[in-house]
Amino acid sequence: SHGAIAVNSYTIIPSGLTASNYDITYASGTLTINKAALTITASDLTKTYDGISFSGGNGVTYSGFVNGEDASTAITGTIAYTGTSQGAIAVNSYTIIPSGLIATNYDITYASGTLTINKAALTITASDLTKTYDGISFSGGNGVTYSGFVNGEDASAAL
Repeated sequence: SHGAIAVNSYTIIPSGLTASNYDITYASGTLTINKAALTITASDLTKTYDGISFSGGNGVTYSGFVNGEDASTAITGTIAYTGTSQGAIAVNSYTIIPSGLIATNYDITYASGTLTINKAALTITASDLTKTYDGISFSGGNGVTYSGFVNGEDASAAL
């Protein structure tokens, strides 16, 4: 067990003591190294509505590595993301849940992050109109133009 580092159970075997008045019997013990706690948290992401279905995540942060270890030395596997964020399009807040990583010496707890989709800016401009005086009250307009629709959207689909 001397030099044991990794999560496992090791036998401890005492030896090397002498006593002139005793008949020494050694009994082995057990060293148990348990996993350390590691929290993997999905990073939050805020984006402006773009009409495109969201997938993936925005990376993760780690809390709990010991003895100078980091993700490159202590974790294997491929990060995956689930939660209500996957496929999200509309303005709202959604959960990003990380998963898929393995750490031999750590007990992993995953914490969710938040995807926030904010409204996109849309400018509606009245079209100019010139009218010759005719004594009649003006009612109506000359149409409008739009600036800011995303992903091929237009007034018929978005308003």
